[in-house]
Amino acid sequence: MDGLRSRVVKERRTSLSSPEQWLVEVFGGGATKSGAKVSPDTALTVSTVFACTRILAESVASLPLKLYRKTADGREEASDHPLFSLLKDGPNEGQTSFEWREMMQGHLALRGNGYSRVRRNSYFEVTAIEPIHPCDIQPRKLPSGRIVYDVKSETLLPTDVLHLRGLSTDGVCGLSPVRLMRESIGLALTTQEHGAKSFANGNRFPGILKAPGSVTPDQIKQIRDVWDSQRSGDNASKAPVVGGGLDWISVGMRNDEAEFLGSRRFEVEEIARAYRIPLHLLQSTEKTTTWGSGVEQLNLGFLNYTLQPWLVRWEQRLNTLLTEDERKEGLYFSFNLNALMRGDAKSRAEFYKIMREIRGITVNELREREELNDFPDAIGDNPREGFNGQGGGATQDVKNPAKQEQEAA
Repeated sequence: MDGLRSRVVKERRTSLSSPEQWLVEVFGGGATKSGAKVSPDTALTVSTVFACTRILAESVASLPLKLYRKTADGREEASDHPLFSLLKDGPNEGQTSFEWREMMQGHLALRGNGYSRVRRNSYFEVTAIEPIHPCDIQPRKLPSGRIVYDVKSETLLPTDVLHLRGLSTDGVCGLSPVRLMRESIGLALTTQEHGAKSFANGNRFPGILKAPGSVTPDQIKQIRDVWDSQRSGDNASKAPVVGGGLDWISVGMRNDEAEFLGSRRFEVEEIARAYRIPLHLLQSTEKTTTWGSGVEQLNLGFLNYTLQPWLVRWEQRLNTLLTEDERKEGLYFSFNLNALMRGDAKSRAEFYKIMREIRGITVNELREREELNDFPDAIGDNPREGFNGQGGGATQDVKNPAKQEQEAA
């Protein structure tokens, strides 16, 4: 027990909500029915888990994130606010905005929680947002209902911690997807290990050589040496030949008998289902998809059913960095989803044409979506200018009723 206590002190990166694998193993946890011990670190060695985590992390990190202010005409970028550049460029000295969001979403995908320390100045303005490994922090609910966070030897208030929480059953900690999927991930780890060992052993399956009569220890050694020499190196794929009337008796299952490949495909689907990642993003296209047809529909399906819930979590939690007065003023964070919602050139052209015909978009708004510069004059901001290929403004498509009466008179 003294050894365990000293190790707990030495290994500070552990908590009850997200324990390290060594602590799980000490108390007999983490083991699965397949025999594999599953943790966030071992789970990442499964290609499907790594791919799902990476897809979620990179997708959230690559989307433009900006602070906006509501206006009478809609909204505008709140570029004058300190949080605008902090979240857009780099929340701390060691990370860019992409790297920080990628890490936080990765923690969410593996452990169900993402934490960052919020640094503020004497005016209560946020000056830095620094990530905290989930094993280094422990949320705790007080009798009053307030949640505080124990980090090392200090206790932080909710205003000092940005806590992104996944699906939760207690409102304090998010559930770890890896822990919930440990049986599926454990089976994937087991089949992965089996395949590696099978190929390392020349794809052999277990069996015995049976002699017709009794053999001496020297004869057994000689037979084993001959057998091994014919099943190693360049001879691994060749059929061995041993005399003496020996018979081969199989005592195990071949890969095809154990449906090895089928099991691996099944685990890909199981893990992808839990993360709600479409199989086509995992380079698995053997089965038809119900997410739609065409790149645009597939992207929209991924956006609506997979990314959108995570983005809402991000936006609402980031809004807590703002003061109550700032939120009342109309400040809020939002991801720009145009990049994911863009279809092929033909589909975009048809959409823009319809939006221009109903005067639902200006030329400059259209050009902004295509990452083009605005027109230098006011024409590009007038939805009626250049309508349907005509120049000259609103008088060419809809005349002023008062002017029509004057002309009729």
